[in-house]
Amino acid sequence: MEGNRARLGGVLTLVAGIIGLVSGLMFILTGEPLEIALTFPVTFEALNGIPTLILGIIALAGGSFAMKHKAFGFAVAGAAISIIADFNLGIVIILGILGIVFIVMGKSEFD
Repeated sequence: MEGNRARLGGVLTLVAGIIGLVSGLMFILTGEPLEIALTFPVTFEALNGIPTLILGIIALAGGSFAMKHKAFGFAVAGAAISIIADFNLGIVIILGILGIVFIVMGKSEFD
């Protein structure tokens, strides 16, 4: 496990970011959060998915930096943002928190 903490944190952050990205896309396409998207009418509320999409992209970038052991601050920021990428899904919150924990525990692994 030694030497892989940052990588594990990066993977968790990437998964949370992907969920946020998918949720944002579903919100844009349907106008409903991922949890209740059953139809595909495009409405003005669909624009609410854009912030979720952007947060998901930032979380993905942070997870990528954590996997490469570069830019510790951005990796932690990406993990923190992954928590709020899709705040309605509890699994995203758990993955984001675990991502932060493992990235911070692996701080010595960063360049």
